[in-house]
Amino acid sequence: MLVHGRKFDLRVFGMLTSVNKRLKGWFYKDCYIRTSSLPYNNQNLGNRLVHLTNDAVQKYGDDYGKFENGNKLSISDF
Repeated sequence: MLVHGRKFDLRVFGMLTSVNKRLKGWFYKDCYIRTSSLPYNNQNLGNRLVHLTNDAVQKYGDDYGKFENGNKLSISDF
């Protein structure tokens, strides 16, 4: 699955605690999607901007933020 021909990942937040050997978990109901700057191409495996969606990599690309602000989509926009 691709978003507009580009790779993506989902960022979901949760917390797990243990008190007196009892586990409790919480999840934030909302999440967001991080997208890559360049269209997916399995012939160009060496280009990190095509395959990695994290900001530490994407912020160096010329197309960073071109399609979505900060290469991020809300779940409702997805």
